[in-house]
Amino acid sequence: MFDGLDPYTYFTSLKTNGRILLIQDEPLAIKPAYKLDEKNFFFVQYNYNGQTVTRKIPHNENKLVFSGKVFISVPGSIIAKVNLYYQSNASGSSRSTLIANFLATIASKIKIQEQIDLISKHMDKTDKNKLKTEISHHLFDNYGKIGDEELTKLFGL
Repeated sequence: MFDGLDPYTYFTSLKTNGRILLIQDEPLAIKPAYKLDEKNFFFVQYNYNGQTVTRKIPHNENKLVFSGKVFISVPGSIIAKVNLYYQSNASGSSRSTLIANFLATIASKIKIQEQIDLISKHMDKTDKNKLKTEISHHLFDNYGKIGDEELTKLFGL
């Protein structure tokens, strides 16, 4: 049973040279071991136009939401060297832990759905596994890693 993603493994990908596809404004479930509230949260840090940017990632229950407010960029662009941290607070003492370093590719659900529809239009739809594999390869090659759970949940694959 799926109870959320492990951020250490999800935000790491040798297959895509560190590129991770984040669907803008779509919740990304994280394992419940990572408490999320006002004192326990994830944040990103990256450089943009020569300045260090630090942004808290909005969350809803145990789901991270990569909204337009997290990254200063144009959707579809790649943000180099994003550091993902987990800020935890135990017994009144705060601690930031580096979880992963990755290249963030931001895309809207509509844009990715257009890509999926285009690939589906030109493929045999009777073999669902082959179709899902082809779409996964396309997304990995052109955008970055996206989890099987996210493909299924967001796009019905």
